[in-house]
Amino acid sequence: MSDDTEDLWDDDDDIDLSGSVEDDTSLTPLRMQIDEVDAKIVGLLGQRFSLTREVGQIKADTGLPSQDPTRESHQRLRLALLADEQGIDAATVLRVFDLIRERVVEEHDAIKDESSQA
Repeated sequence: MSDDTEDLWDDDDDIDLSGSVEDDTSLTPLRMQIDEVDAKIVGLLGQRFSLTREVGQIKADTGLPSQDPTRESHQRLRLALLADEQGIDAATVLRVFDLIRERVVEEHDAIKDESSQA
């Protein structure tokens, strides 16, 4: 576990992750599918962050800024359209991607700092 993950769990907490307070077996298949989707989302986030770290290294090597407001504007529009196509609230999707973007910028800044110290 990473330090960030360890902060989520207290050693004194005795949490049973196998079940739920609601013991309705009709929910089980749906919840299993949700868990599978969640695992895929986490895997995709891992892939995305791996790619953005490469972008961050290229930006650091070439002196480009961590943020690209034009690209971000285009991405926000594209994501809002994709959300609409899926019938989900665009504002929610944009909030999720804002969090991701903020983390990416933090990582790009850290990569830039590491590169300048080398």
